[in-house]
Amino acid sequence: LASYSENFGNVVLEAMAEGCPVVVTPEVGAAPIVEELGGGLVVPGNPQSLGDGLKKLLGDPALRAAMGTRASEMVRTNYSWDAVAGRMIDVYENIAGKSIR
Repeated sequence: LASYSENFGNVVLEAMAEGCPVVVTPEVGAAPIVEELGGGLVVPGNPQSLGDGLKKLLGDPALRAAMGTRASEMVRTNYSWDAVAGRMIDVYENIAGKSIR
């Protein structure tokens, strides 16, 4: 996802959840997640860097598979509906000062 201004980019997590490593630019809101999960590459938004990132992934099946597997596991663990809902419940419980579960 090449962008100079992307608020998050759900498509990035959706791709990683399916085991597809991604190439994003730093301005994509999900770029820190890509770096943290090791689910792809964060590259500058110029054509040469984007091309080099794609070439790196396409030319290295082992790297692509490792990134895809790691990303899929981490996205499912940290960004599934259950995981996000659980964190929201924690926030509400913290605000309310009591357990709502």
